[in-house]
Amino acid sequence: MNEFIKYGEIVETIVVKNVETGNSRGFGFVTFKSSAAALKAVNAGPHKIDSKVVDVKLCDPPTAAKSKLNKGKLDGRKIFVGGLPHGVTEEEIKQF
Repeated sequence: MNEFIKYGEIVETIVVKNVETGNSRGFGFVTFKSSAAALKAVNAGPHKIDSKVVDVKLCDPPTAAKSKLNKGKLDGRKIFVGGLPHGVTEEEIKQF
């Protein structure tokens, strides 16, 4: 209950979905208001969602800064959450 939100304010959650089927691809992202909150969430693992252990990592700001798509927009506030249960929603990730 409220697993990620207890580390700090969340500004965005995304569950990546298959474009053709609309089903979850099993991973997503959580963006915190501060990089300190993101780091706390990563270091507090392991994390479980619906009794399933999920992989939580900081997104790599140096790699993202080199990406033409991101243009350096990541600043250590976003975490990757992999191994999500099928059917999980953005709101469930935020509340977790």
